[in-house]
Amino acid sequence: SNVTVLSQNGVVASDNPLASAVGAEVLRKGGSAADAGVATLLTLGVVNPFASGLGGGGFCIHRDAASGDAVAVDFRETAPMAASHKRFGRLAWRDVVHPAWEVAHHGFYVGELLPERLRARAQDLATREHFVEAFQQDEDWVTAYSWLTRRDLAKTLAKIRDEGPDVMRKGPIVDAI
Repeated sequence: SNVTVLSQNGVVASDNPLASAVGAEVLRKGGSAADAGVATLLTLGVVNPFASGLGGGGFCIHRDAASGDAVAVDFRETAPMAASHKRFGRLAWRDVVHPAWEVAHHGFYVGELLPERLRARAQDLATREHFVEAFQQDEDWVTAYSWLTRRDLAKTLAKIRDEGPDVMRKGPIVDAI
């Protein structure tokens, strides 16, 4: 189910309360809806990697409240080569990416969806060594309400945060994806 977090500056809705809270905090800090959307999506990639994450894509309708102008943004998997955060963002790139890094680096309580998805694909996933390292605890997949850190993903997010979004266009991160 969707989780909505209200702030004095707007509303953020996602399928994870932590991701929604990250987006609402970005709004509180003066970020635009685009800033909050990027921060929320990056955090969703940390906590629900089966549904979104680095290398994924999507679509967005951006409507400017003052002018009423609407723009469709295509960021499906191949579109990001021409995409730019600068058009609608207000905050520095670092400030938009850093909250997802914090969640990955320091950890979070696992929801119910991730363990369900892991169990459903356990046989296939068990053959992927790095995946097993990231999502198994004590010889079994992570369980709901357990604490999980995503240290390797945090390293990737740190590189994206510190060097900018261009590291997603070419180089070791793209090769790994």
